[in-house]
Amino acid sequence: MKKNERNYDIKAQVIYKAAVDEEKEWLKENKRSCDILVIKQLLDQIQKLGYRYKYFVDITNRENDDIELLKLLSTYIGKFQDEYFSARIVEVIGKRGNVDFTEIILNHYNLLSNDDKRMHGAFYDNALSRIRDKRYLSNYIELLKSTEDAKYLPLTMVMLGKWQTEVAKKVFLDYLNKYELYLNVPENRTLIFVSLESLSCYSDTDGVIMKTLEDILNVSDKDLQRATQKAIKAIKG
Repeated sequence: MKKNERNYDIKAQVIYKAAVDEEKEWLKENKRSCDILVIKQLLDQIQKLGYRYKYFVDITNRENDDIELLKLLSTYIGKFQDEYFSARIVEVIGKRGNVDFTEIILNHYNLLSNDDKRMHGAFYDNALSRIRDKRYLSNYIELLKSTEDAKYLPLTMVMLGKWQTEVAKKVFLDYLNKYELYLNVPENRTLIFVSLESLSCYSDTDGVIMKTLEDILNVSDKDLQRATQKAIKAIKG
């Protein structure tokens, strides 16, 4: 074993132990939580598959591509009172090519409260952008049209740009044309920068994107200036 591999293993063990200790502490403090029973039920079913999982962190901290296990995990999305646990399962099953899970991930995301989307949306965003399931293009477009969802799913939105989706391009351009509306609201600034990154992926054959970028190039906001310059450079190649 190489030195860097040994150091990685030691680091992984330290991280795992810390996660287990944190879960044990959570179990002590939340003895009446109904989620404890759900976790126990899930772990019991996992053990029947032949795995020696004792804690929820065994699910999240161990790499596993066993489709039978992943399908079992997917059935528990939405069963927890605390959205955190469902979101972590989404993270586990949301790997490239796992298109069987796209629908359940999207459906559950759409049921989340705005607070849960804000706190846990990144798990759904990572999963959808890794799976890259083009069958649900229309669903992604609808999410893009929602300013709230577009903020919480930036990687998924950029994925639409990488696919050079024309309908998405119009939405990105619309966000940029209204940049003054979003730029001065901290939580909405993401819309502008996601739109810039997404548009930089397009082949701008008609020059519409470049014209829009040039119109905002001289804004006083330095971050927006730099992001716009970067997008222009990417389009010009």
